[in-house]
Amino acid sequence: MALRIKGTETVLQGTKEVIEGIALVQGIEEDGTPIYAGETKVNWDSQRFALEDGKVIWVTEDDEEIALSPDQIENAPDE
Repeated sequence: MALRIKGTETVLQGTKEVIEGIALVQGIEEDGTPIYAGETKVNWDSQRFALEDGKVIWVTEDDEEIALSPDQIENAPDE
């Protein structure tokens, strides 16, 4: 079942997620910029949806991000 923005045909493909990780470094530049080693250890247990002004950030089928409250979302009818 698909979700969409209420009163529109805009389909929501999912939520924007925040996942913490440790980017491994092999040094530091003179200006303080890290030199990355090319690997990030991801902490999947930290995964959570992103918020803006207390609303979940959704991603549309056109890859646009939009913050919506639950009352702005509806189930799309089956085609």
